[in-house]
Amino acid sequence: MRRQPTGGLDDSALDAIVDAVIGRVRNRLSVNVVDAKLSPAAPAAATIGAGQSVTDHPASAFVAHAAPAPAVHVGGRRPGIHDDLDSAVAAAGRAFEEYEAMPLATRYAVVRNMREVALAHLEEMSRRAVEETSLGRYEDKLIKNRVAITKTPGPEFLEPIAQSGDDGLMLIERAPFGVIASITPCTNPTETIINNGIGMVAGGNSVVFNVHPLAKGTSAWYIALLNGAIRDAGGPAELLNCVAEPTIETAQALMVHPGVRLVVVTGGGAVVKQAMRSGKRAISAGPGNP
Repeated sequence: MRRQPTGGLDDSALDAIVDAVIGRVRNRLSVNVVDAKLSPAAPAAATIGAGQSVTDHPASAFVAHAAPAPAVHVGGRRPGIHDDLDSAVAAAGRAFEEYEAMPLATRYAVVRNMREVALAHLEEMSRRAVEETSLGRYEDKLIKNRVAITKTPGPEFLEPIAQSGDDGLMLIERAPFGVIASITPCTNPTETIINNGIGMVAGGNSVVFNVHPLAKGTSAWYIALLNGAIRDAGGPAELLNCVAEPTIETAQALMVHPGVRLVVVTGGGAVVKQAMRSGKRAISAGPGNP
């Protein structure tokens, strides 16, 4: 088994680094922002561990409490797991249309429940990823998954911005792309799914993942689990999707699929080049996944 060094950083050091980055982003977004919160301020942040849940707070604080696990199977099959790519994209398209008609408060509820359910299964997802891929260490996966679950920005980062001046008032509201293609690696399968998943659905989008074949079992299990959390929060049952048997060919086809509006890639140099040639807007991270 390959081992990934921790670099000597403990939980508190990692939290400090992530909080500093989020603080810089928040400062850039907070200029002339209308203070329109959807819920009262939450209590101060508390320690979060496996089997606990989080409550979204505009200041990125989370409150821990017990989280029930959602039912994974819907209608005898796992929600969001498809036999072919066209079915996955079509399901994502239907989910996006349904999601777009829902109030913004649903996005907060969806992201909150995704965090809760993911934290409740933190140990299982970390163990599954190591056992299936033979990459990394269980104790490191616990740290990386927890950071991705709790620190990925949610819909509170996308609140409207109002600017006024001599020429009048300008209101900026960010609109979703629609269906997003997400290519994920075997090195960080669950971390990438929850990070991309939270960020994309927070913006009102649906997702079709082409996960790495070495992590297809863990990834499909996790996507179905998160879909259950989304459904239980009032969102569409198949907001996250993937093909059960991902290949290089399905990844290539997904990136150029007419039903996809944006391509997001985490992987090696070859897949990044493919994304840049897709003819669509692409967000890519190559070797080292910066």
